[in-house]
Amino acid sequence: RQSMDIRTSVIDSFATFFLLSYVKILSITSDLLIPTQIFQLGSNKSTLGLYYSPSIAYFGNEHLPYAVIAIAVLALFVCVPTAILLLYPFQFFQRFLSFFPLNWHYLRAFIDSFQGCFKDGTEPGTFDCRWFSALHLLIRLLLFILFALTSSMIFFVYAVIIFVTYLIVVINIQPFKKAVVRYPSTDSTFLILLSFSFIVNTRRD
Repeated sequence: RQSMDIRTSVIDSFATFFLLSYVKILSITSDLLIPTQIFQLGSNKSTLGLYYSPSIAYFGNEHLPYAVIAIAVLALFVCVPTAILLLYPFQFFQRFLSFFPLNWHYLRAFIDSFQGCFKDGTEPGTFDCRWFSALHLLIRLLLFILFALTSSMIFFVYAVIIFVTYLIVVINIQPFKKAVVRYPSTDSTFLILLSFSFIVNTRRD
């Protein structure tokens, strides 16, 4: 019993470390993968360079080794864990994992440390909300992609829309098993939309 508790604590600690490192991994890989357009004076032609060092050709001889490492790290530590958290609640994915002769106990414990606080649909009147654990990671990934593809002002607008949409979804679905504070869904949604409208109108003025 004690050894099981120790293993659970270690897995929970690793899950916390992964969650804290997720944004840092996204930040470093995006620095290595975000391109910037370089225009030549007196010409309409442009080339791609590295965002923080435009003199380095994008995916050129100097950039290529670091770009390959960044893509590998992004796939292994961002895309794969997010996909596992998103697909694990589905039966077909668990059947797929059963084809591999491995002990998936530690993977289940790792996933439960993320999904344990969400409703799993076993209680009457509820449905499976464990996919919210992947939604948190997807929002972070989406924000970094928008930051790379848009200007600062447009990114701010998109970020506000994403956060407000997420709050509306959380308030209306109530995905957590034990809500710390439970507001009426209709009133909370109306107040959020009203606040967002006020911010937009203020910036316009």
